[in-house]
Amino acid sequence: MTEPKRTSIIKKRRAINALSAILLGALLAVFSPLSSVIAEPMTMITVRTFRNPDEITSIRIGSSVEVISSNAFTPMVNLTTITVSESNGNYASYSGCLYDKELKTLLCFPAARTEAYIPKTVTAIGPFALKGVDTKVKNTIKDLVESRSGEVSEEGN
Repeated sequence: MTEPKRTSIIKKRRAINALSAILLGALLAVFSPLSSVIAEPMTMITVRTFRNPDEITSIRIGSSVEVISSNAFTPMVNLTTITVSESNGNYASYSGCLYDKELKTLLCFPAARTEAYIPKTVTAIGPFALKGVDTKVKNTIKDLVESRSGEVSEEGN
């Protein structure tokens, strides 16, 4: 077999394999409900980052994520757990919730979560951090953080 013909066959096989992978991914997306998402290698998460956000129940934020918009998780009404890579330089997770790296500001308490331990270091609640959270849980968190800091922002919550 000549070299050009062999190269042509290899290229066709690669194209078929790539197309097969795309089709399989599309079928899985259509027939499998999305429940867990890994946010890596992306650098930013916004409210429009994920398709079908109402089907997401957990998210893992990788080390490459540098920016998360304050309303990024608001459409994720079934979200119960957020975990962050320990090597992420900007964010941290604790007890299934999202915080700044120093664990001073609660950035997201997942809407479908019913309880979590809020670290004693938390003295602030970010905008939209409690969006969609059960009213009783929301009030408990606000009271707890307010008792530590003396004030709580109501913006977006």
